[in-house]
Amino acid sequence: MSQQTSSTQNSPLWTLRDVCSCGQNAPRLDRVSVTIPAGRVALLGVSGAGKSSLLRILAGFETADSGDVTQHELSLPSPLPVFWSPQDYGLWPHLTVQEHLEHVRPAEPRTGILVEQWLQQFRLEALADSQPGTLSEGEQSRLSVVRALASEADVLLLDEPLAHVDPVHREDDWRTVMNHVARFCQGVIFSTHEPAIVRRFADYVVCLDRGRIQFAGSTSQLLFSPPDETAAWLLGPCNWLSEKIRHWFSDAKPSWPCLRPEETFVTPDSAGKSRVISIDGQGTQTRFELRHCELDSTIVVFATHNPEVRVDSRVRINVIPSPDREQVDRSS
Repeated sequence: MSQQTSSTQNSPLWTLRDVCSCGQNAPRLDRVSVTIPAGRVALLGVSGAGKSSLLRILAGFETADSGDVTQHELSLPSPLPVFWSPQDYGLWPHLTVQEHLEHVRPAEPRTGILVEQWLQQFRLEALADSQPGTLSEGEQSRLSVVRALASEADVLLLDEPLAHVDPVHREDDWRTVMNHVARFCQGVIFSTHEPAIVRRFADYVVCLDRGRIQFAGSTSQLLFSPPDETAAWLLGPCNWLSEKIRHWFSDAKPSWPCLRPEETFVTPDSAGKSRVISIDGQGTQTRFELRHCELDSTIVVFATHNPEVRVDSRVRINVIPSPDREQVDRSS
C-alpha cells in the first residue's frame, strides 16, 4: 500500500483504489475505490459497515493492507493539514479541558478566536479546569469536536461527532462546526447515523455496506435517485416504488425509484381506491397503512401528516415532487 501526495490544483482530497483492510472474521474494507472531494462529505452505513476504518486510514492512524491511498495536496496553507476526532473522543486524560485546546491551537491562529471563546461556544467554559474522566459523554463529545476546530486544520475527520449532545443544542453545535468549515477549511468528512444531519449539512455522501462502497454521489442523488432501497433508507424513510406497489402512486414518473415522505400526501377522497387501516406519527414521516378497496393488498406509506385523514376513511395518494428532485432529474 502506497500513500503519496499529488500537486494537482483543485484536485479531490483523497483517491482510494482497491483499498483493503483485514478484520478478524471479515474485511473491514473490501476493495474500496472512491474519490473523496473537498467540501462537506458524510459517511453513511450501518454499524460495522467500515466508516471508522475508512476515517482511520484517511487520518493515517491505520495503514491499509493493500491498495493505494493518494492524499492530494491541499490548496489552503495550514500548519496542520488534517485533524481527526475519533469515535471514542481520543481525549488526553492528564490534560484539562482548557489545556486540550491550548495544546492544539496554532501559535498564530487564523481564526482569531481565543481558547475561552471556543469553550463558550460549546458550553464548556465552566469545565475549563476539569479533566476528561470527570466529564459526561456529551461534554467529552463537545470537547473532542471543539479541539478539532481549535486546531485550525485544513481538513477535519469527525467520527460520529456530537452523537451524545442533547437535541436542544445539537443543531446549533453542528452549525458552528459547518460555519467554521466554510470559512477556514477545505473540507470535513464525518460519519453519522442521523439522516437529518446529512440532509442538512452534507453536500456529498459515501455509503458503505460490509466494507464496500454502496454509493458515492451528491446528497440529492441519494435522496431522490438511490441505487437500491437499502441505500435509500440511510437518509430516512422512503416509499420504494417496486413494480408491486408502483400503481398506488399514479403521479410518480416511471424513472423515480422512490418518493420521500415530504413529497407524498394521503388525502381524503370518498371515491378513493384506498382505505386507511392505521396512522402512526405526525409531521413529514407519518406512517399510513392502507388497504386497496378493489385489490386484496395493503401497503405502508410514509407521507406528510394530514389531520383530516382518519382511520377507516377512503383516501387517495398525491405526489408533489421536491424541487431538488427536479434538479436531479435534469442532471440525469
